[in-house]
Amino acid sequence: MKDISAHLVYQNGIANVFTFRGDKKVRLLQADYHTCETFVRGMRQAGANVFVWHCDKTGDIKDRTWAKGKGNLWKDEKNPPVRPWARI
Repeated sequence: MKDISAHLVYQNGIANVFTFRGDKKVRLLQADYHTCETFVRGMRQAGANVFVWHCDKTGDIKDRTWAKGKGNLWKDEKNPPVRPWARI
C-alpha cells in the first residue's frame, strides 16, 4: 500500500483534513470537528499516518502555517480529539 498521510487541522469552529501529493496540499474534507475526526479515524484504521495540527486563522488555511497539536481550539474534555499516536 502506498504511504498515505492524513493531516487533521483544527480551525476556529471547523476542521480540515488534508493529504499531500508530492509537495502539494490536497484538501480531502472541510466540516465540523466531529465529522473530520471520524473521517481521519477511518483513514487511520485503513493504514494512513495521522497528524494533528491547529491553525487559529480565518479563511482558507491551505497555504497558512500550521502548529503541531490541537492547540486551545478544542474545548470539550469529555470527547478528546483524535490522537495520532493512539491506535484503535
